[in-house]
Amino acid sequence: MIVRTDDIFLKLLTGLVSSKNDVYSYGVFLFTLFTGRKAFDSKRGSGKEKLTDWLKIVCSRGDNIPLVVDSAMGNRFPGEGLIKLFQTALMCVDPQLLARPEMRFVESMVSDVAVYEVPTCPTLTRRHSI
Repeated sequence: MIVRTDDIFLKLLTGLVSSKNDVYSYGVFLFTLFTGRKAFDSKRGSGKEKLTDWLKIVCSRGDNIPLVVDSAMGNRFPGEGLIKLFQTALMCVDPQLLARPEMRFVESMVSDVAVYEVPTCPTLTRRHSI
């Protein structure tokens, strides 16, 4: 059996725990939320198994970000706000622990994105309750 570990897990084992670990995890959460992909997938290929590594490659150009958004979201997201969320997540998963922002700064950036207007979708009418 092959066991794959993340640098964060190794830090936990060695006792080097920091609030920046939570920031990293939140960045991974944001990526999984908006892409609909697993945090780790061996099918992505060598060097791209971790979602964070794959997205760093894909998102190195801002115009690629809409291409990785979960298709279940459709077009129901503000493009500019989504780019800012991905930039925030990229900062959260910085390999250098000290380069990651404080969680209160991340919270502020995510709150700022919430002010972008989301396109409205037509209201669905149901004939029967579920």
